[in-house]
Formats: sequence, C-alpha cells, structure tokens
Amino acid sequence: MKSRKILIIAALLAVLPLSPLEAQNQYQWVLDTLEHNSMTLKMLEQRRDASQAEATAGSLLENPTLEVSLFGLSPRAASGPRHDVRVGQTFDFPTVYVHRQRIRQLNAAMAQSGYERHRMEFMLEARNVCTDLVYYNAYVTLYSHCVESARRVAEIYGRRLESGDCSVIDYNRTQTELAAVETKLRAAETERDLMRDNLRMLNQGKVIAFVQDTFSPVSLPGRFEDWLDEAQRRNPLLTELSQQSAAGAENVALSKALWVPKLTAGYVSEVTSDEAFRGLSLGLSLPLWERKGTVKQATLRQAADKTEYDDAVARYRSHMRGLYAKAATLERNLTTLRGVLDRYNSEELLLKSLNAGEISLEYYLQSVEFYHDTEIDILEMEHELEHTVQELYQYYIN
Repeated sequence: MKSRKILIIAALLAVLPLSPLEAQNQYQWVLDTLEHNSMTLKMLEQRRDASQAEATAGSLLENPTLEVSLFGLSPRAASGPRHDVRVGQTFDFPTVYVHRQRIRQLNAAMAQSGYERHRMEFMLEARNVCTDLVYYNAYVTLYSHCVESARRVAEIYGRRLESGDCSVIDYNRTQTELAAVETKLRAAETERDLMRDNLRMLNQGKVIAFVQDTFSPVSLPGRFEDWLDEAQRRNPLLTELSQQSAAGAENVALSKALWVPKLTAGYVSEVTSDEAFRGLSLGLSLPLWERKGTVKQATLRQAADKTEYDDAVARYRSHMRGLYAKAATLERNLTTLRGVLDRYNSEELLLKSLNAGEISLEYYLQSVEFYHDTEIDILEMEHELEHTVQELYQYYIN
C-alpha cells in the first residue's frame, strides 16, 4: 500500500506544470561551478571593464593652451625686452557636451550588453555539453543493459550447446550479437569521456563529477507570443543593437551641434620694460570646412543601425517560433513513443519464453532489437528536444 502511494505521488508530480526556469535550469550547479573557475568568464569581465573605461575616457574639456613669446633680443629694440603670455581654453556649445555624455553612457551600456551576450553564449555552450553528457551517460546505461541481456542469452545457448540442445550456428549468432553490443557500449563510453573532457576544459581543467543519465521534463511556454516579447527584451544582442541605434541618433544630433562655432576664452599679458598690459581674450572657431559631410554620414550610419536592429528582431522572432514548433512536435512524438514502449515492452517475458524454448532465437533477437531501437529513438528525441529547449530558454537562464 505504501509503495502504491509513492507511485501515485510520483505520477502527480510528473504531470504538474513546471516553471520554465525550474524545468530548464537542471544544470545550474554546473554553471555555478564554471562561474567560479572559468578564466573565459574572467576574461570577458576584464574586457567589459576595459571597454567601459574607454567609453568614459575623455569626458572633460579640451586641454588649455599656454603660449609664451619673448621679444627685444635685438639691440635696436626701442622699448627694451618684451614678453607676452597667453592662456586660453576652448569651449563647445553646451548641447555638444550633453550629446557626448549620452554617447559615452550608451557605449558603456553596449559594453555591458556585449559582455552579457558573450557570457550567455558561454553558458549555453556549457549547458549543451551537459546535455550531451546526459545523452551519452544514458547511452552507456542503455547499452550496459543490452550487453547484460546479450550475455544472458549467450550463456543460455552456451549451456544448450554443451547439452546438444542447439546448433553451433545459433550459438555463434548469440556470440556475434554480444560482440556487437559490447562494441556499441565502448563507443558510447568513448563519446561520454570526450564530453567529460569538454566540460573539464570549460572548468579550467578541473574535473566536474557529472553522472546524470536522464533528462528532466521540459516545460514549453503557454502564451508563446507574450513569452517571446519577454525573451526579446532579455536578448543582450538585440539590446546591444538597440543601444547602437540610439547612439547613432545621438551622433546625428552631435554632428549638427558641432556646426555651432567654438568659443575660446583666455588671459593675455604683454609686458615691456616701460609698460604692462593685461586682460581677457575671446575668440571663435568657425566650422567652415572640417565638419562638411559629417551630418550626412552620421544620418546614413544611424539609418543602417536601425535597419540592422529591425532585421535582427525579425530574424530572432522567426527563429524562436521555429524552435518552439520543433520542441512542441518533439514533445508530442516522445509522448507517443513512451506510451507505446510502456504498454508493449515485454523483454523479460521474451527472455523467459526463449529460455523455455517457446520461441526461436531469431524471433527473440528481432523483438528485442525492436525494443532497443525504440529506446534509442526516444533517447535521441530527448537529446534533440533538450538542445532545442536550452536554446529556446537561452536568455531566461543565467
């Protein structure tokens, strides 16, 4: 009775809807480990900090100018020696500083968005390696079972051969089947070890004990278009392109503001042996030639940035719709296959019938091969579904 209650509770838990983060964040402990150890992530942080420092550099006024002139070194100088001192500072129109400050802020924000994009790409790579590890761990588990079943059959026919109840041909067939599944098991173990190496490489050479061999249930979004709007908002690439377009608009405004003359103010001192003159100086820098064509260039660049953003949004939304449709189809197919396998899998019954001589070896091998092929189909669909869902939720999982 107690075991029956446990089964009922497990069945209820299996059908309860999982939140997207709970369903797809099964590898979070691995990601936390990588966050602590990975030099790649540390390098990304350093590049972000350098880019932000570069974006905020040069935010002060232009350098002041100092000019000192000496006259009267000739013996014919009527008024004796003379020296002039000029100190000046150039000022842009106030709106220029406003637009430059906004551009610096947007460039710093783009550096942060770029960091988040590369970080999420790294984390997606890590989750894909974990997905492959689950797949090959499951493959090893499956073929270990196949080897065990094939060995039991080979032992049965070994005893029959000794007692004269079977032909050498049937005995050889069982040995061939055993060798074939052992070969597949070794191949699966090799691939599993390769995935372990990949995970260790991402973790800066430190081993992560990852033994999971089953995929957790997936949870697809219900109101997909609403969910997609939020996913788009979380996408750091689209955020970066949007910030780039905004910076382009500020560049257009800045280019227009730079057509206003610059003002130069300063202090002037002229001293001779007889007299001294001191006062203030004002000047204008007229942008007659230097700024020609800059507004047009900035406008064209901003239009290109806006087009790039709109195109990226359209591509992203189309790609996500395709991923969602693919995941939904895989999920339906998996439900069907799992139901068929649960209802009709009679591998143990077949082995008993074979041992009792009720069925032929050929019939047994064909039936068992069908069950194993179905299990492999399910595993491969689960593997593909997991990769699809991981990409679908890429920007929902840190």
